Amino acid sequence: MSKQLTAEQFNIETAAQADISAIGYVHLQAMLETYPNKEAGIDQKWINDKLGFLAEAQGDEYRRQTVLKAETDPEHTQYLVVRNRQGNVVGFFHCSRGDHHAKLEAIYLIEEARGRGIADKLMLRGLEFAGDMPITLDVLDYNQRAIGLYEKYGFETIPNSHKLIRGKLPGFSMRRQPMKEIET
Repeated sequence: MSKQLTAEQFNIETAAQADISAIGYVHLQAMLETYPNKEAGIDQKWINDKLGFLAEAQGDEYRRQTVLKAETDPEHTQYLVVRNRQGNVVGFFHCSRGDHHAKLEAIYLIEEARGRGIADKLMLRGLEFAGDMPITLDVLDYNQRAIGLYEKYGFETIPNSHKLIRGKLPGFSMRRQPMKEIET
């Protein structure tokens, strides 16, 4: 029986241009592992058909620009990758900050990195990045694991924010008001 890896056995670091394609693979893989939902009519074929571009050149170009922004304007954009012991990207995190609020743009981990406290570490980094600003995010209605994480860190559902993400994924927005201390 193999020993369970802990968050300390993964590295969280600033994303680099060399990570762009790996991030795309992780993005799509995490969606394939998390997003299928029979009731919503979301299966792996739909995800590949509608979101497969995330792991292709079109998605790479968006990430290239976002990683460049994080490199040149770290006050407003944070982009992190999570690496396993072999140095492979197994997750990523993207947060942006404007003049009056921050947005958690993405937090994705593939299965091998889930359940090890990594999402907690990423959330703490994002909340520290947001500082004394409110922070918002979007989440799928049925992604209970993510919703539980966000609620743990003080996020609440924004009333009347339900929407279809990518035209079919049922989701809503959440907000966390700034707090004096970040509770863990």
